[in-house]
Amino acid sequence: MAPLLNDKIVLVTGGGSGLGRAIAKAALEAKAKVCICDVNDVALAEAEKDLENWYNIGPLNILSKTNADVTIEASAEHAIEYTLHKFGRIDVVVNCAGVMDGFDAVDTIEKAAWDKVISTNLTGPALVSKHAVKQFLSQKNPGGVIINVGSVASLSGGFSGAAYTAAKHGLIGLTKNTAVRYANKNVRCNAILPGPMHTNIFKSFDGVLNEEGLALSQQLLSTPCPSTVEAEKVAKTIVFLSSDNAKPVNGAVVTADGGVSSF
Repeated sequence: MAPLLNDKIVLVTGGGSGLGRAIAKAALEAKAKVCICDVNDVALAEAEKDLENWYNIGPLNILSKTNADVTIEASAEHAIEYTLHKFGRIDVVVNCAGVMDGFDAVDTIEKAAWDKVISTNLTGPALVSKHAVKQFLSQKNPGGVIINVGSVASLSGGFSGAAYTAAKHGLIGLTKNTAVRYANKNVRCNAILPGPMHTNIFKSFDGVLNEEGLALSQQLLSTPCPSTVEAEKVAKTIVFLSSDNAKPVNGAVVTADGGVSSF
């Protein structure tokens, strides 16, 4: 059986750390060629070294990286164009870049924090998807796959603050609309909703979790329910959804939370 992503070209936003880096690793393992983008140059360099050492690939042409801030349209477009320049086409885009909020409710959230979370977690995927779809439709064999990384907060109001919850709910709407609009053009779009993971996402918020948020986050990471999921296993699920084996799956919202959202 051929590897799931044999020779496919994959762009992973937020690929410098956490789940994004795990997705890049899983895609390489599935024999894809991968470009990771991130706003953090240090994380990008560390990820490149980690992936090269893990895969023993050296400076070969199956892994590349570029700085990109997905909240800025020109930068989001650059990530697509850079991947195209390096590898000649794009088959899969994984919108993984994200930041956490401070678990603030609507009466306490600062507008600057709201804007940052919405722009990174919702506007960013929309901008990347815009230019990805344009490329998908224009390349020699039209088509492609977009995977949007949501959260259990995409389905519930109790897993984060107002901004993160709103952004991740909105991401489902973006996913479904994209799936419908391009279903007859060989473009698929699905969302995966991981549960709490031991990644660096909480560090991505510039402020400090408020007392209520800190208590909630600790509860989510310690409840007897299988509430934490391994980033590596979520990444492999994303690889499957990106593969031709998942062609019938379009507009789907796939939970990968160990059952948390069922409680």
